[in-house]
Amino acid sequence: MPVTDLGYSHVAVSPPGERIATLAGQSGHDAGGTLPETFESQLSQALRNVARAVTYIGCSTEDVMRLQIFVADCDSAKLAVTSRQLKAVWPGCRPAMTLVPVPRLALDGMLVVVEATATVPS
Repeated sequence: MPVTDLGYSHVAVSPPGERIATLAGQSGHDAGGTLPETFESQLSQALRNVARAVTYIGCSTEDVMRLQIFVADCDSAKLAVTSRQLKAVWPGCRPAMTLVPVPRLALDGMLVVVEATATVPS
């Protein structure tokens, strides 16, 4: 995979006059508290949770300007899944992003956590 096409932007700038919102880490748990077993399913749910959270504050995924994604036991397969899913959610201009490999996350079976920063239109 070319380094220039990893599914994110290197820089994001908020428009003048907009407020900034930060979202705590969103896991792959669904509304019922179920945590899927696979990395791909957990990441997909975590990104849906980000979308739901920004919608709650009056934004959309287009307003997300930065992501931090924490991945347990990261490898090239998980990186490829991450890139693919980010491109699906943000087909155009993508948020700036840092992927942080970690040995373990807060709960047993948790494979990914996504933090987000979004601009809130005035």
